[in-house]
Amino acid sequence: MKKTKFALALFAVPFLLTSCGSGDVVTSSTGTDIFTEAKSWTNAQLLEKAKAETGDFLAYGNTSRIAAAVDNFIAAYPELGLDKNHAAGTKLKDIEIFTKIASEYSARDTSKNASLVLIQDSASLANYRKQSTMFTNYINNSFASNVAEDDLVPLAQQFTNKLFIWNNTAGESAPAFTNVWALTDAKYKDKIFFKSPANEQVNMNFLITLTKDTWVKKMEEAYKAYYGKDYVASGNYKNASYEWIAKFLGNADVTSYTSDTKMAAGVSEETNADKVGLFVLSKLRDSSVKQANLTVGAWTKQSITPFAGFMYAIYSQICTRGPRPYTAMLFTNYLMSKEGFAPWGDAIGAYSGNQSVAENKNDQKNLAFYKQNLVIEDGEYINTVKAEAEAWINKIIAA
Repeated sequence: MKKTKFALALFAVPFLLTSCGSGDVVTSSTGTDIFTEAKSWTNAQLLEKAKAETGDFLAYGNTSRIAAAVDNFIAAYPELGLDKNHAAGTKLKDIEIFTKIASEYSARDTSKNASLVLIQDSASLANYRKQSTMFTNYINNSFASNVAEDDLVPLAQQFTNKLFIWNNTAGESAPAFTNVWALTDAKYKDKIFFKSPANEQVNMNFLITLTKDTWVKKMEEAYKAYYGKDYVASGNYKNASYEWIAKFLGNADVTSYTSDTKMAAGVSEETNADKVGLFVLSKLRDSSVKQANLTVGAWTKQSITPFAGFMYAIYSQICTRGPRPYTAMLFTNYLMSKEGFAPWGDAIGAYSGNQSVAENKNDQKNLAFYKQNLVIEDGEYINTVKAEAEAWINKIIAA
């Protein structure tokens, strides 16, 4: 893959910190590999190093709960001497995070730089990790054994899911399906709500991931289970996944709702008795949502073939030129603990990458179930087909 002019420009700046390889290993000017060295350190050891650091401790995340996580962290470690004037978690969109970190990376004064980010877009993160040294992946032995191997690099701090959820107020006439091909039927025309993939990157990433060979095979099997015949690709579609995407988007209303919270609330209204949504499960916690009026497809006796929705990770990365690397490492350990995950774990629909941290008691399924029954975003694969697949999907949306 060619490096962009932007990425190449990053390498031209003389840094106090340099990187070896793809950005996983960061060394200081003395040659000490601090992140690998600290993998075996206890929180007490990290705390001693963190206490000697100067500069603000800032973290950016695409989830509003990053603010509560930072507040809880500085309360848990008063020895750091941080307060709300010198430590903060700020919610930003992924593109804003990448832009700010790129700017901070070349700043002369790094005291106000972010030291850690929580990033959602796996495809963009994969590119930044390959083409720049802006981010460092840090893993501590205290949690590594409880994280799935595929979730270690980059480190999946948590997972979020979007599930098929429908209004059940019409009783026996309410939507009910056990195969995703049902959503391509004419009876669901304009009765499915889904935020436009053109405006919601994780929705786009979900559809692109669905074109992966393993999912194409599952979609062919689901097609046969639904229609009772083998799938045969037509001249209009490359494969079963492409056909499903086109027909699903053709039936979906991708403009009525601008947020998953509004979609959850809207689908739960009695006036939408025949509607289905594909939205974030955790939004059911909002007071505007009438939970009793909704059925979560993944929780039904016979789930949905071959997927009941999709799931994506939020990744924790240390900023290479952040002023407080040891504090960032200590914060990473905190985020991967039950206590540190509390701002997200207090509701359904959020799952710690640390498998020893249990899901919310009101969630009827766990991370292992969702990994088996949802489309899991695959950033590396997305980057291999992104330009072509995204352009095709955008044409479908425009049509």
